[in-house]
Amino acid sequence: MNKKTFTLLFMLSGMCGLMYQILWTRLFSFVLGNTYVAISIIVASFMFGLFLGSWLIGKYMERVRNALKLYASLEISIGLYAFFLLFIFGVITLIFNFTHSVFQGIELINLAVKFFLTLILIVIPTSAMGATLPLAVQYFTKNKQSFGDNISLFYAINTIGGAIGVLIAGFYLIEFLGIREGIMITAFLNLAIGVIVLTFSKKPVIEESNTKKIVVKEKTEDHIIHHSKKSKQKIKTAKSKSQSEYKILLLITAGLSGFSALAYEIIWTRGLKFLILNTTYGFASILFVFLLGIAIGSLIAKKMNRNTEKQIYIYGILQIALGLLSLLTIYLLYSFAYTDNFQNTLNKILYDYSYSWEWGIAAFILTAIIIYMIPSLIMGILFPLLNNLYFKKVFNKAGKTVSSIYAINTIGAILGSLSAGFILIPAFGLKISIYIISITNLLIGFVFIFKSGLKLRPVILFSLPVLLFVFYLSGEGKYLLGNKEKKTDYVLFYEEGLMATVKVYERGKARYMSIDGITIASTGRSLMQKEKLIAHLPFFLKQNAYDVLAVGLASGISVGSMTLHNNVKQIDCVELIKPVFSAAKYFSNYNFNIFNNDKVQLIYDDIYSYLIYSDKKYDIISSDGKLGTLHSGNTIMLSTDYYQLCKEHLKDDGVFTQWIPIITPYEAMHIIIKSLTQTYKYVSLFYFYPSDLLMVASEKQIVFDKEHMDKVFANENVKRDLEQFNVFNSLSILSAYVGQYDEQSSKAAMINSFNQPVLEFTYLRDWKKSRQFSGGYRAKNLEYLTLHYANSDVNELFSGFKNVGRSKLREYLYRPTLSFLEFAAKNFIKGNYKIGWERYVKFKKNLAFN
Repeated sequence: MNKKTFTLLFMLSGMCGLMYQILWTRLFSFVLGNTYVAISIIVASFMFGLFLGSWLIGKYMERVRNALKLYASLEISIGLYAFFLLFIFGVITLIFNFTHSVFQGIELINLAVKFFLTLILIVIPTSAMGATLPLAVQYFTKNKQSFGDNISLFYAINTIGGAIGVLIAGFYLIEFLGIREGIMITAFLNLAIGVIVLTFSKKPVIEESNTKKIVVKEKTEDHIIHHSKKSKQKIKTAKSKSQSEYKILLLITAGLSGFSALAYEIIWTRGLKFLILNTTYGFASILFVFLLGIAIGSLIAKKMNRNTEKQIYIYGILQIALGLLSLLTIYLLYSFAYTDNFQNTLNKILYDYSYSWEWGIAAFILTAIIIYMIPSLIMGILFPLLNNLYFKKVFNKAGKTVSSIYAINTIGAILGSLSAGFILIPAFGLKISIYIISITNLLIGFVFIFKSGLKLRPVILFSLPVLLFVFYLSGEGKYLLGNKEKKTDYVLFYEEGLMATVKVYERGKARYMSIDGITIASTGRSLMQKEKLIAHLPFFLKQNAYDVLAVGLASGISVGSMTLHNNVKQIDCVELIKPVFSAAKYFSNYNFNIFNNDKVQLIYDDIYSYLIYSDKKYDIISSDGKLGTLHSGNTIMLSTDYYQLCKEHLKDDGVFTQWIPIITPYEAMHIIIKSLTQTYKYVSLFYFYPSDLLMVASEKQIVFDKEHMDKVFANENVKRDLEQFNVFNSLSILSAYVGQYDEQSSKAAMINSFNQPVLEFTYLRDWKKSRQFSGGYRAKNLEYLTLHYANSDVNELFSGFKNVGRSKLREYLYRPTLSFLEFAAKNFIKGNYKIGWERYVKFKKNLAFN
């Protein structure tokens, strides 16, 4: 097979590798959950397989007679195993459930078992992937001079393929085909690559004998070699000592380089969440730029594989440059990103409705390029250079050289990703973490410059003032800021935790909580209304509610309002982001001090993982959807899989409640309704002016018992909690009811599921299209709800009503409600919110059965 054809196939192989990593991470989150710990288990297992494959192929490389045939066999094995993994995934789910039940309560052992199981399951295909680069370089290295070109070329091409794979998986496969179907297509592609290579493979290219003399004009490694009068034994001893020294140095450097590269990637991604919308599109764009930079750098490295001693010097210079540029990223993330120039250009493209979502993707990529394109490019140069140094200084065998460096580099990468996420960021924050890692780059750089024997003083004289200047710049900016956050906000709490950055701040008289710059709770009227309603509404519809599950803690205001209901015995609140528990204490005056309430049990876990492994059943499950363009992870809580899990944890007459904003894109709202109605037999919607839409679902018909509602309002604490939001009595609740919904009610073509999470993609694409409708999505959605309400059969509409005079419903409830809905939809088009509020208050207060 000629080199050009193989290069194309090797690029496709790299594309498959990254597609597998993204798709398998999603697939295994079905059994591990969506926590950072779970994702780290999957990624670490994947990378350990790469290490193992690289190390093993190096160990047995001399036994390989035809590297190309073995490469083809490995590609085929990857594809076949990917199919096999999908086939047995049902059994895998049972195994994970069983081990969790056995080791539940012993957290460290439980995590270790999950890691071991994940590793065992994917070690075969990932090990095969890890062996492919050493085999490719081994086969096509005809002589010692060609090694540098080959490692640069194949590493670059493979990485370019990975970058393309990220875009394909992130922009197409997951949404339009689904995770399982995406894995199948990737597996077919692996099989095709293997079959093509196997068909056209020939005898291996013979590498020149290691004993053959090659004349290379370069400085000798040690001063003793050029003294011709020394004995051959001394020369041999000196060479051996030099090789040993370089071997230790280069392998340690390989590990540290892998450590710093992955640690930087984790940290930069965390920082970019504040600038780039937290969507699959955003993540794919970030990773694409990172890999593209590495690929370009690797191609540049082809021109640097000449004089060995200068190469050592150049390597040192590049490590120093990487350290300095990484420090500069602190300034870019914490200061430059909030300058008028940046805010009025790229940031404006992201949030200004006059720009389409395609422009938003361009802004994602440009932002990532500005922040770390050059550092990632340097990383791409460093890896081939290090391989070439090892090849020339330590071990003149192509495959074994790549195997050794790649294996140690991968181990370093595993440690880097785990250390950044679990140790550095939680303990020191993003800034200090970058300082620590950059020091590693600077030290490596100076060691290599010293080792080269070339001039050190010019480097110090140049790098020291640059270091001081960059260090000065990095000192600016104390906090990362979200889109609507300001430097003048008074910050009460700020923590860059394991999963996300949590902030509590005050602006004027209101107090806010944000996660990664997205406001999720506030003492202001708008968000407070939502938090109160989602807490109280289900208690009006479910009698004898003793056990409650609250999904998401945030400020704790919703949980606090739930404690006001006398019948409640226990409220389990599951929260994924650990710093939120500390941040919620700053809202104690608003959440009725839930931390000292015996009814409340706070649980640190991913809700999906919690529901999988818990067997507890509840009377009420209250789920705050947190739907938004900036939090793609929340779309799992708007999927049929999640709804099914919640249903399994409800008692026979249990009630599920979830909030979504009325400004949700029109198509997205229909996807949500269809996903919910496909899971539950009875689904009702409630609308509270101006922005809150609450969905209530159950397997039994929901009863609107006015007598029970009046008893709930007899609780003065509950009444006081709701009156400030124009909910005065049971009629205020009944008039918010806008009808029952089933699968035929929604116009959506698809549902949102774990396998095909179409919502997170649809939402972003449609987010800025609201201007296509007069009054935006608020008016469009309310128009749909109003039409549905108006077209409903009144007898069927109120079939669940109890202890209410049927003859009065049409005149005193249905007509006033319909009249207000029609007014509100039209008023949103006019945009007169003051008149809207006045009409809403009057509507609620005037409701009465005369």
